[in-house]
Amino acid sequence: MDNKQKIRYMILKEINDGNFKFLDEKKFLELDLGVTWDAFVDQVRFLDREGYITKPLYGDDSIYSLTSEITEKGENYLIENSTLSKFYKGLKEFRSWLI
Repeated sequence: MDNKQKIRYMILKEINDGNFKFLDEKKFLELDLGVTWDAFVDQVRFLDREGYITKPLYGDDSIYSLTSEITEKGENYLIENSTLSKFYKGLKEFRSWLI
């Protein structure tokens, strides 16, 4: 599994768990996940474009606030990739999971 897939899984899981409500760049950087803001935004855009999440609040060609909710397609992705939950231990462990 590549890092893009890991980032996508993390985003879907955290949105589903209610942990990314109103996430903006400042709050994201405070999490220190080992992922750049731009890489994160790219994956949010992918998930939005492909219908896994509802549209975030955009401003100035970036995410102003991640107010998205997971869609049925996103829920199915989490179910289909439930084996990842054995490896994904939450935001605090995400940096080490990327390696």
